[in-house]
Amino acid sequence: MTHRRSTSAAIANNSPQGSTVPKPDFFIELCELVNQKVPAHALFVTENVGREKMYWRELYRWIELEEMYDHVIGEFSPAEITRLDYRAIRKFQAQLKQNFLLSRYASTNYEEFTKMLAVDVATFTQKRTTLLTPALSKMLLAPRFHPQVEKHRFSMQFQVGHHFNANRKPFNEHIAACCAENTTSCCIMTGVMPLLPYDMLILARISKTMDPVGVVEVPYPLRLVILSLTPKKSNYLKILETAHTFGVFLNDKDFQLTCEAATSPDDLLDAIDMYLSKTVVMPRQSRTVLPFPTVVPHKEIALILSEANTAPKKTPEDYIELLEHEEPAKVEHFTAKRCLHTVWPPMRDLAQGSCALAHRFASDFADAFTKPNVGLVFGSIFLVYFVIFGPAITFGTLMSTQIHPSFSVSNSILTSGVITIMNALFAGQPIAIIGPSGPSFIMEALIAQEAGKLGVELYDYRFWVCIYSVIFGIFLLALNLSEVATTTTKSLEELYSACIAGFLIIKALFSVFKPIPQSLPTGPGPINGTDLAVLRSASTMGVTAFLALTMAVFCITVAKIKQSRMFRRKIRFWVGSLTVPLGIIFVTALERIFFSAFEIPTLQVPPFKEINYSTWYRLPDFNSILFKGNSASYLIHLYAALYGFVLGVIIFVEVSFNSIPISLAVFCPIRFERKLERS
Repeated sequence: MTHRRSTSAAIANNSPQGSTVPKPDFFIELCELVNQKVPAHALFVTENVGREKMYWRELYRWIELEEMYDHVIGEFSPAEITRLDYRAIRKFQAQLKQNFLLSRYASTNYEEFTKMLAVDVATFTQKRTTLLTPALSKMLLAPRFHPQVEKHRFSMQFQVGHHFNANRKPFNEHIAACCAENTTSCCIMTGVMPLLPYDMLILARISKTMDPVGVVEVPYPLRLVILSLTPKKSNYLKILETAHTFGVFLNDKDFQLTCEAATSPDDLLDAIDMYLSKTVVMPRQSRTVLPFPTVVPHKEIALILSEANTAPKKTPEDYIELLEHEEPAKVEHFTAKRCLHTVWPPMRDLAQGSCALAHRFASDFADAFTKPNVGLVFGSIFLVYFVIFGPAITFGTLMSTQIHPSFSVSNSILTSGVITIMNALFAGQPIAIIGPSGPSFIMEALIAQEAGKLGVELYDYRFWVCIYSVIFGIFLLALNLSEVATTTTKSLEELYSACIAGFLIIKALFSVFKPIPQSLPTGPGPINGTDLAVLRSASTMGVTAFLALTMAVFCITVAKIKQSRMFRRKIRFWVGSLTVPLGIIFVTALERIFFSAFEIPTLQVPPFKEINYSTWYRLPDFNSILFKGNSASYLIHLYAALYGFVLGVIIFVEVSFNSIPISLAVFCPIRFERKLERS
C-alpha cells in the first residue's frame, strides 16, 4: 500500500525540532522540454536566450519522497513512496550499456558549463560541432517553469563560497526549508533533440560549487546534471521513463555517491545490483514476497525476474530470447471456455462482493461515527446535498413542465436529500450514483411519451418499466457481466458522458433561441396589442439569452479560479463544489437588480406552505396496473420490457463506471488511454 503525505509534512514528522534526525541533503528535480509559449512566471537562466516557444517544465521532484506535477490541474500530487516497474529497470540498464556519456566539469558558471557539455556530446556522437553544439546549448539555456516558484519572492540570498549573489533567482522557500544547509541538487532533463543520431543518456558531474540560477527550484548548488534525450518523438515516453528511473535510483544515498565517483558505466550497473539486493520484489500475480539474493549481477536480473513474475515457467534461453525483442502485449482472446468461466457459476461476482462487504461493513460503519470522522461524514452529506441541489431543482422543474405535472420540484429535492443520506451512510459514493441527471431525464421523457401514445396512465406504465429493468438488472448480475467494466477505458466513459451533455446543451440552446421572433413589427404607425406582445417576447428572450450566457461565463470563471492558485486549496475546493448554487444566486441577483421589469421565465419553485404532499406518494390501483380490459395489454408489456431493458443497461453501466477509480497500470504521466481497475 502506498503511503501518501506532503513533502513538508513528511520532513517535519521525520525531523521535528530538537530531533537528532538530519534533514535531507540532496534534492532531485526532473523537467521535460515543452515546445509551447513560455509561461509568464518562467525563470530565465540567462539573458542571452529570448522568449521563444521552448521551456523546461518541472515534472517530478524528490526529497526522500516523490511528487509529480499534474499540468492539467496545475498541482503537485501528494508525496508518496515510489513504485518501480522492473521492466523500466531493464530498459535503464540497457541504456547504460549503450549510448551513455559520463563526464565531469570544473565550472562555476552554468552557461559556460552548457557549452562544454554540448561540445562533449557532439564529439561523442561524431556530429558536426557547428550544428549540434549551439542547438544543444540553446536548449539547455531555455527558461525554467517551476509551478510553486513566484517571481516576487526575493527574501533570501544564495552564497557561493564567500561571494553573495544579490541578483539570484527566486526559489521555493517551503521546499528549501525542508533541506539541510549543505544540500546539493540534481537536475534531470528529458526531451526531443532532432539533431541527435540516437537516444542518449548523459551524466555530468560538477566538481565546483555552481549557482543553480533557477535551473532547479531550490537555491542549493548543482552537483549532477542528467540528460535523457531522443531524436524521435515516438521514443519520448521511453526516455522519460528512463529519466524517471534514474531519479528514483538517485534518491538512494549509496547510488548517488556512486554516480559522483563513477569512472565507467559498469560502476553504475554494479550500484544498481546493490540497490536491488536491498529491494523486496512483490510479483503482480502472487502474494508471495520474494527478496533478491545478496549479490545479483546485472546480467542475471532478467532471469530472477522471470522466476518471480511468471505464471508459466520459462527456461533461461526462452527468456533471454524474449528480451532481445520488445515485450509482446498480452492479448486475451475471446474463447468459449473463457466466456463460460465468466458467466458460470451465476451470481459469483455478487456473492463475492457481498461477502467482502459483509466482512468490512460493520467496522467501517462504526469507524465513521468515531470522534475524528463523524464530523467529516455529516459534513460530506451536507456538501453533496448542496452539490446536487441545483440539478434537483432544475430537473424537477423540467420534469414537471415537460414530462408530467405529477413530478414536482419539492419531490425532487426531498428524494435527492433522502437518497443522498442513505448512500452516504451505506454506500459511500453518494455523488456518483444519485441525484437527477441527463440520462434519467431522457428516459423519463421517452417513457411519458410512450405512455401517451398507448393511452395508459404514466405511473402504471412506469411501474412496469421499473419492474422489467429490475429483472434485466438481476439477469446481468447473474451473468457476472460487471467484470466487463474492468476492461472499459476512460475514453468510453467520457464519450458516454459527452453524448448526454451534448443532448442537454442542444436542448438548452433550442429552449433559449427558438422562442425569439424571426421578424419584428416595423413602420411609423401605432403599435397594436399583437405587435407589443411580439416586442415584449423578443426583449424577454434577449434577456434570457444574456442571463444564460452570464451563467456560462460564471461557471467558466469558477473553473479557472479552481485551477489557479489565487486562494487556498480548501477555498477553491468549496467554491468548485458549490458552483451551481452560487451560479443560481448570482444570476437571480442579476435578474432582480437589472431586469426586474421583464417577465423572465423562471423555475416557479412553490413556497414551502404551498407544497402538495399528496404528490410524494400514490397508493397502487391493481385494476389499473394490470391493464384489465385493455385489449393491447400485451403490446404495453412488450414496449415496457424494451424500455426496461434500456433503463436496466443504463443503470448497470452507470453504477459500474462510478464504482471504478482511474489508475495508471504502468508509469506514464501522459497517458492517452487510461485503463480502469475495479476498486
